[in-house]
Formats: sequence, structure tokens, C-alpha cells
Amino acid sequence: MQIKSMNENTPLERNLPTPENEPDDKKLHQKMTLFVHDLLIHDFKRLCTFIYRHDVSEKKFQAAMQNPDLNEQASHIADLIIEREKEKMITRQAYKKYKEDRDQNLPEQTEESRKSEDRMKQFDIYPSLF
Repeated sequence: MQIKSMNENTPLERNLPTPENEPDDKKLHQKMTLFVHDLLIHDFKRLCTFIYRHDVSEKKFQAAMQNPDLNEQASHIADLIIEREKEKMITRQAYKKYKEDRDQNLPEQTEESRKSEDRMKQFDIYPSLF
């Protein structure tokens, strides 16, 4: 059995998007539209599950389904999925920044508070607070 060096990239790491290989919005939209179109035709239940798991608005999804043209439905649903994923990315980034800012503004833990924390751990009080 060969052991990999810690510096070697795993297949997953090699396939992660980078600025050089990240698909542009148009290509992403085309691929998502084809995927959604296929699900609309062959597996609507799976499409509904996909929409639910990606937290796309049910009202917006139903509005997109009202379009009589299947290609337009697929395109509009793809837009909804991409839009929602971008919203989630922005939210995660904002929350990460908030946590970093909050952690920087926390006061340093004093020796007295460390001792108090240790006493609580002794009596199994500390874990139950969280």
C-alpha cells in the first residue's frame, strides 16, 4: 500500500473550482437547464426533491411551472436554483465575517474566569449549559 504525501492533491482537490477552471455563468446556466429539462421529462419527483433540498421558493417554482414551453420552464427553474445558491453563498460569507468580527471583539478570558470554568467542568455543569 502506497502512502500519499500530505502535499499531494487528492482527486477531489484537483477538481475543485479555481478562477482558471470555474465555469462562467452562461455555461453553468446551460448545464443546469439541461439537467432540469431532463428531470422535467423523466423524473419530476426527483426535480421536486432537488428544488426542496436547494431551498428554492415553492411559489417561484410554481410560477416557473406555469410557462407552457418546457424549455422556458427548465431555463427559469435553472435561474431559480442558481440564484438561490448565490444567495446562500452570500449569507455564509456574511455570517463568517460576523463571527470573525465578533470573536475579535470578545474580551480576553481572565484567570478568574478560567478557574470558574474549570470548577464548572468538575461538576459537569459546563457541558449542560450548551
